[in-house]
Amino acid sequence: AGSPNEGGTDKPGFKEEYYERWNDTVAILAPLYEDFKGGVEVFNLTSLFASEDRINALNWLVVQDKVLIPTSPGNTSAIDSSDQEKYEQLASKVRQRYVLALLYMATNGQFWRLQYNFLMPFDECQWDSVYDPKIEALRDEFSRKGVICNDQGQ
Repeated sequence: AGSPNEGGTDKPGFKEEYYERWNDTVAILAPLYEDFKGGVEVFNLTSLFASEDRINALNWLVVQDKVLIPTSPGNTSAIDSSDQEKYEQLASKVRQRYVLALLYMATNGQFWRLQYNFLMPFDECQWDSVYDPKIEALRDEFSRKGVICNDQGQ
């Protein structure tokens, strides 16, 4: 997919740490595009497969979002299975956040009448109409709108 600079998404002050975060995030998102023509080239503005919404969602994850982007544990045969499992759990949350950010951007979420807390800096399972950290009692299955996750946070 190239680095943010190659893809034309370089911003003033875009530091080396963000290049690493960009590359780690693209690696996590790659399975979403393995059957897609062009693969992760959707994140490269110079590619024929470029997608502005996908680039914007990735850029949001890399630059604005504070979610932990795990680094790959490397050679899977040489690592502890618990490390691989932890990586996969974190990577799954990153993919979920990306897909929800992509939904928001692809449907012009900034113009939604109700924002449902989308793109807020807390768990994406709380991007809904009733989330109030002070009033957890408001959460019930009939009054919620927005993102609704199961007990595993999916």
